[in-house]
Amino acid sequence: MNQLKELIKITDNITVDISGSSDGFFIEDPIVIHSADNNDFISLEWFIVKYKFRTQRVLWRKKGQSLIRENGKIIDKIELEIKQNEEIYSIFIHFDITDVFGK
Repeated sequence: MNQLKELIKITDNITVDISGSSDGFFIEDPIVIHSADNNDFISLEWFIVKYKFRTQRVLWRKKGQSLIRENGKIIDKIELEIKQNEEIYSIFIHFDITDVFGK
């Protein structure tokens, strides 16, 4: 997670406050966004998604997105379709946006 924080800081010249899972694949261990520049957490989410899959060299596209309220938290669940070699499958990335949603 620290490597990702540093990359965002260098690329966008901003400081971000994120924690939690390094992958966000499970709702129980999401990537937590505590704050984002100008509260633009959506751009931050997509920066993270693009970064994760650029480094893995796979093709991906957004398949769906939903907002989930669970255990007092607000989770942004993004479904991606992944194409790796000739295999196509779906994955989910979860972001806990409780601290930034609607602020």
